[in-house]
Amino acid sequence: GLKPLSKSLERLEEELQEQGYEIIDYTGLKYSENMSVKAQFVPSDDLEEGQSIISKVLVPQINFKGVSIRMADVEVSVG
Repeated sequence: GLKPLSKSLERLEEELQEQGYEIIDYTGLKYSENMSVKAQFVPSDDLEEGQSIISKVLVPQINFKGVSIRMADVEVSVG
């Protein structure tokens, strides 16, 4: 049941891209104060002090024809 669901999601994403929408996934990127995201910070023992990594995307950023129409909500792990 998981493979058909995965294929359906891929088709939906392709169709949205054809219409000019883009879904941005920030997972795993270094967090910077100048990013246009709504961030929640959680401490992490796995990171070095001062290091900040986006560990989870709660709501992805959505762009329409290159313009952001929905800001991302992310969880940032902080060392």
